[in-house]
Amino acid sequence: YLSMDPLKVFIIDDEEHARIALKTKISENPLFEFAGEGEGITDSLKLLKDLEVDLIFLDVLIRQGDAFGFLQKLKMVKKSLPAIVINTAFAQFEYAQKALNEFGEAVIFILEKPFLDAWDQKEEEIIEKAINYRRKELPFTDKKYKLRTENSTFLIPFEEIISIATDDDKPSAGKQIFNTEKY
Repeated sequence: YLSMDPLKVFIIDDEEHARIALKTKISENPLFEFAGEGEGITDSLKLLKDLEVDLIFLDVLIRQGDAFGFLQKLKMVKKSLPAIVINTAFAQFEYAQKALNEFGEAVIFILEKPFLDAWDQKEEEIIEKAINYRRKELPFTDKKYKLRTENSTFLIPFEEIISIATDDDKPSAGKQIFNTEKY
């Protein structure tokens, strides 16, 4: 994760203390960059219209409506949805599940309140899922990694690459070790 740009995060919650708590946790992690916040549908859409973000923490119930109404309107404004973390109280869990069903891949995590309980574990999972979601959204010109050896060229689909490493004994030799789903 260290070589990547931080995930730009936007928070939407009508409860100020919830926004402050999330903003505080986000600012403590160098893999996150706070990009803005909103209380409801109208102000958040206005801010997000010209703002590129990677991840939105979205409360189920917000000013002017709910997460579903907001996501439907955001889909009309943006060509693709950023990764979404739905914030919910236990009583609203069915609501959050509906968002997961309706907005499929974009909803990467349901964060139950109080969301600061076991935050480190939740944060790690959110980061991993947001990075994977962002990778799926990246436009690749040919979506394959070209690996050349002395005698052959292999075209390996990016989604099949699990890891790439160099030979630690002789880094200048240019040896790369690939771990893919097939090889």
